[in-house]
Amino acid sequence: HVRPTPLVIAHRGASASAPENTCHALDCAIDAGADMVEVDVQLTRDSRAVVFHDWNLARLASRIGYSQRQLKSLGVGDVDLDDLQRFDVGSWKDRKFAGLRIPSLSELLCHAGRRISLNLELKVPDRGAMEPVRHGLIRELKRVSALSPMPDIMVISSFDRTVLELARAASAEWRLGILPQRGGVQATIDLAERLQAWSVHLPCPNMRPSVVRHIHDRGLSFFAYTADRPHVLRGLIDAGVDG
Repeated sequence: HVRPTPLVIAHRGASASAPENTCHALDCAIDAGADMVEVDVQLTRDSRAVVFHDWNLARLASRIGYSQRQLKSLGVGDVDLDDLQRFDVGSWKDRKFAGLRIPSLSELLCHAGRRISLNLELKVPDRGAMEPVRHGLIRELKRVSALSPMPDIMVISSFDRTVLELARAASAEWRLGILPQRGGVQATIDLAERLQAWSVHLPCPNMRPSVVRHIHDRGLSFFAYTADRPHVLRGLIDAGVDG
């Protein structure tokens, strides 16, 4: 029996060599031979899904007239899509990336087409009005799914239990990926079974062959994050992870 090779999943795209969560990072991941790209999805003030990780703009974004202090107090949810896309999210990495912008989810899906699989991590802030954000993310997913080309595999993942439940209620077909839940590994696996998820995603320190077997025995795939060192990758492959 030959164990299948695990999926190579590019974290925020090819984020070592390109500005994370951009269409350019997605292209670089494809060029490097990745099987899947993981990106972070948040909601703007005008309820559009965009691809961005941080809760504020200070680390990644710049724009004439905005100080670091202002950027630190500004999050994706505080800005409308049109205005958000006026920020430069390439220059922080290197001047050669100047002018790259935050892609909407729709733009990223159209750019990816069927060239690569995607893992969309839905991000819900742990402050403010969380319920409208959760429902808005699911509405946007349904809208862009109907309008955009879909990859062969698209996983919808989250740490937020409620948004995962809403995703399952919205579609029995969506592949769900369960990120760590309160209550630890077993609580995460239990939620995955209840929601008939596709995969469980756990940090590398949680990766033990016994855990991988336990998850596989329940018919679930196991994805480990974030593996950047060769010896960690070898250990993950030997343990039988799926990506």
